[in-house]
Amino acid sequence: TRLLEMDSIKKCIKSSGNYCMLILALIAAQTGYGMYPVLVKKMGVEDSVNPVVFSMLRDVGCIPVLLLLALISHGWVGLPKWRDWLLFAIMGVTGVFMNQLTYLIGVYLVGGNIASIFNQMIPIWTTVLAVATCTEKFPSFKRIPAWLKSLGILFAVVGASEMSLFQSNTQDSSLSQSPWLGYISLLLSSFSFSVYMVVQKRFIFNKPNNIWHTHPIWVLAWSYLPGSICIVLTSLYYVSTPSVFQIAQ
Repeated sequence: TRLLEMDSIKKCIKSSGNYCMLILALIAAQTGYGMYPVLVKKMGVEDSVNPVVFSMLRDVGCIPVLLLLALISHGWVGLPKWRDWLLFAIMGVTGVFMNQLTYLIGVYLVGGNIASIFNQMIPIWTTVLAVATCTEKFPSFKRIPAWLKSLGILFAVVGASEMSLFQSNTQDSSLSQSPWLGYISLLLSSFSFSVYMVVQKRFIFNKPNNIWHTHPIWVLAWSYLPGSICIVLTSLYYVSTPSVFQIAQ
């Protein structure tokens, strides 16, 4: 889903008259976001897989795939410099480690439906952070795009609120009876992903002279590396209980 957002969408925007491909890419990305909590519940929650282990397997498995896609799409552009590694580390910790781990904990505690609702907080956090950090200018309501952006955020909030009311009456009895930790985890997940998006936009995609400006898949691949290292280190907490790492066939 992030690959579609960072690469396909970026190319579609540059190609005038290619808005259909842009819409398809956005639909595909949101479909991926919608399918993910369902897969987590089926493969993780129902099979009693530890969320930390599930996140580790997911993130570590993504690295070779992303590296291969980056090589095919962009070719080899060299290893990042030390200052670039610091930036990738920040994005990896926020957009990969914190985002995925807290999201999975939220899914385990309150279910995939509620987790999908909290995803609607991402554009809100992102807009606030982008304006607060001067990454983007405050929208001028004299222009139509500003109204469209505001209406989009409003619809997301109203839709999420309405779904929350319905979900509160149909909560799965097998899930946590104290869901506040799950809610907090999902808020942290959406916020950390917004930080990830603002950081990469401010320091990479807003910098035409940055070598990674035209290599979005490499940005994603190098960000996954430090993020995956963090989740692997976190999973070492369960080394004393090897049964946690046993995945049901």
